[in-house]
Amino acid sequence: MAYQHAEKCGECGFYTMKIDTEEIEKQPTQTEDGLLLEHYRCSYCKHREARRLLLPLCRLM
Repeated sequence: MAYQHAEKCGECGFYTMKIDTEEIEKQPTQTEDGLLLEHYRCSYCKHREARRLLLPLCRLM
């Protein structure tokens, strides 16, 4: 596995939150943005949380 940036856990305060899994909730199209759901897990206290990210429009070249 490649290096993965760790973020601060809201529960224990350690910088041990990493992306566990990702899923596309909505595929981006040429007219609408998509939505990506990232599932984070703390490797110290096992706290979990999910964050939504906007996926930009697909543009044809």
